[in-house]
Amino acid sequence: MIPNNADSEYIKALLKEIAFLKQKNLALEEELNRYKNRNSRNSSTPPSHDFKKNSSKHVNLGGAKPGHQVHHRKIIPEHKVDKFVTCKTTACPSCGGKIRETTKESLLQYIDLVCGKLFITNYQRAGYYCRHCRRRFFAPLPNKIGNSPFGPRLRAAVCTLTARYHLSKREVPALFRDFFDFYISDGMVSKIEASAANTLKPYYQKIRKAIVNRRNPVYVDETGWRHARRNAYLWEMSTNTHTLYHIHFHRNKAARDELLGKKFCLPIVTDRYCVYRSLCVPHQYCLSHLLRNFQSFAESPTISSVIGRGLVSELKSVFRLWRLYCQGKLSFDELKRKCTYRRRNIKDWLKDGVFSCSTRLSRFSWTLLGDYDRIWTFLRVPHMNPTNNQAERDLRPMVLWRKKSFGTKGDAGLQFVSIVGSITQTLKKQKRRVFCFLSQALEKPEVLQTI
Repeated sequence: MIPNNADSEYIKALLKEIAFLKQKNLALEEELNRYKNRNSRNSSTPPSHDFKKNSSKHVNLGGAKPGHQVHHRKIIPEHKVDKFVTCKTTACPSCGGKIRETTKESLLQYIDLVCGKLFITNYQRAGYYCRHCRRRFFAPLPNKIGNSPFGPRLRAAVCTLTARYHLSKREVPALFRDFFDFYISDGMVSKIEASAANTLKPYYQKIRKAIVNRRNPVYVDETGWRHARRNAYLWEMSTNTHTLYHIHFHRNKAARDELLGKKFCLPIVTDRYCVYRSLCVPHQYCLSHLLRNFQSFAESPTISSVIGRGLVSELKSVFRLWRLYCQGKLSFDELKRKCTYRRRNIKDWLKDGVFSCSTRLSRFSWTLLGDYDRIWTFLRVPHMNPTNNQAERDLRPMVLWRKKSFGTKGDAGLQFVSIVGSITQTLKKQKRRVFCFLSQALEKPEVLQTI
């Protein structure tokens, strides 16, 4: 059948529109792929924003490579030494037999920070030969001196510069050269960090016990981390006075249980991540996250924006009431009473969202109605904040550390970030001096301080 002219013109118009839409679709796909594949190599995006795949290759743990020329720390000349000590003994430390002094000696230069400047002590250890066990040895050092050539205050300064002020392994030696005209290698910085982390392990356990025993609401969050060329996650739980970090390769229930413990029973504030839903404790969803979700629907061009604006308005009213309560202008009972009306209105808006034409809004509303009581847990638990802003504030220093250092390579670095990072953030909350605390902890590890 031959179409008439009207049908022919209509078909031509449709074909023309289809061709135009195809061309537009191709342009949009090209633009989407351009943004999707954008990285630091083909745009101005910083390298820290690049997506990095897990690598199965051998992990480069740093340090000297095979064939690398050996560099030793130079002996500081005697005119710069502040104190000279001669170490001698009268008996063999192995068998207690008679000994004879030899001409061979050993020197340890012990360097520490005293009154803001380097204090160098030369420990000249006399050499001996035991006639009974035929063993050669050097006189022992004083009890307070270990095998490390660096004192507790200098080691505490290195840990403070890296953990508190996030200086890199190369910036710390540069600072010592500029301020003290003293050379320390990059590898020695890593050794000092590893030694300090092992010494400070008891304080890490004390922070965990303090969080669990005080029965205050706990704020939990997690963020990305990079360890040994693999994607990992930095988990964190915090209270008003303590913060604990834990790094795990997964973002699942097993990692959550390692952080919180399997017998966790404290009130908790988190985002809506599904891992936290199975916790049988008073659970508060972060209202700041919900406000951002509501705002995204309010800015959509569809009819769902009406529901989104209604939800935003009601939730902002809840925030105003909470601020009045924090300022002491409302009692806890008045806060609960005035939030009752807002609870009912938000629930009605969510019911409207279930039957909206937007599939995304419908699913979101249905899911949120299933956990509706977790939006209002802060009205049942006193002194619980309805937002998870505290956990996010505690994560911010670690995010900046990760962006600057690109994560960790070895287990020693992982341990240092978790242990010393937790201690540093806890002391910061308690308005205590990090350097003084670390100095005392490294000088007398057998005496545990309060934290």
